[in-house]
Amino acid sequence: LAPEYDKPYHNFGVFYYFRGKYREAAEQFRQAIERAPGRIDEYTNLAAALTDFGDDSQAEQTLLASLKVRETASALNSLGAIRAFQKNDSEAVEYYRRAVKIDAGYYVYWLNLGDSSRRLGLTADAAAAYERAMSLAKAELAQNPRLGLPRAYSAYFAARLGQTERAKDEIEEAIKFSPGDNKVIRRAVLTYEVLGRRDHTFKLL
Repeated sequence: LAPEYDKPYHNFGVFYYFRGKYREAAEQFRQAIERAPGRIDEYTNLAAALTDFGDDSQAEQTLLASLKVRETASALNSLGAIRAFQKNDSEAVEYYRRAVKIDAGYYVYWLNLGDSSRRLGLTADAAAAYERAMSLAKAELAQNPRLGLPRAYSAYFAARLGQTERAKDEIEEAIKFSPGDNKVIRRAVLTYEVLGRRDHTFKLL
């Protein structure tokens, strides 16, 4: 009915992405960008899909192109994630710090900053980032306690902060609320690894 309207392509991309179909998601996001090249967040969505099926080079080029239009926290965070995947946490931390300066209200940015800081041995910085992330996830859950993804992240933060029982309870609830969400399952896997529950890890995988 409206072939040049970008929104359905965006929605279809999100649909594929959260079901682990990253190549299909990337194609939908490309279609959305073709129809609305000024929508800066769509570049980040495309880069996320490209990264998740292993095309870091194209993802990086997509993000750098978006930064030429406008610097955003999401693009900086995604560039940090690419550097972290490349085991360059020092550079990743710098991108994450720039991201939280722009948008300090999204727990995923703090999660990534915490993880890279932890791997660099910056224990106090990592703990502070996880604490901040947990408070943001809790605020989102206060609005809707049945959201699986923020609960899964909350479980991971609890595990990293040594709150074992809370982490176990939270991750079980997250899986119950969102059993088909690949992002929830991935976060559950990482949480169980922190908790040393590899039997649960393999079951989820």
